[in-house]
Amino acid sequence: MPISATGRSTSRRATAGFTLLELVVVLAIVGVLVGVAGIAVPDRARGRLEQAASRLAATLEDCRRGAVLSGAPGGVRLSRDGYELLTYRGEWRTSSAAHARRRLAPELVLVDATSTHAPDEGGPSVVCLPSGETHRPDIRIAFRERAGYVELTSDENGDIITQWVGPT
Repeated sequence: MPISATGRSTSRRATAGFTLLELVVVLAIVGVLVGVAGIAVPDRARGRLEQAASRLAATLEDCRRGAVLSGAPGGVRLSRDGYELLTYRGEWRTSSAAHARRRLAPELVLVDATSTHAPDEGGPSVVCLPSGETHRPDIRIAFRERAGYVELTSDENGDIITQWVGPT
């Protein structure tokens, strides 16, 4: 094995570094691993959307139960960025319940399912009667800048149903 004046081997195998082929193979492996990890990690934004829809559904159900138990109407006032639980005692007032007011995450918006615009800011958007009926429960919580939304509707029993609508 020949040695140079510096005392190092001049053999090709002894030089440090990687060949272009080795780098391409490593990059391909890393690309495959990143792709698999991307598929395995759930969409966090969709999870936040579904969680917000579940909270709103629970608030609508609380409205309904509260109206039945108290014998007085209840309501939920919707706005683009949140909602609040209302009670009726001669006039509409914000409920004293701990979860009476909720704000949505900044990337989410409440949309009227029938007109695709923001709900009114006035009285309740959803009215819950002491008979257990719920008026106007068709609501969407959507992404502001992404495709997909969760639709909240009620079935024949008045129970709130949430359904994901959008890309999978």
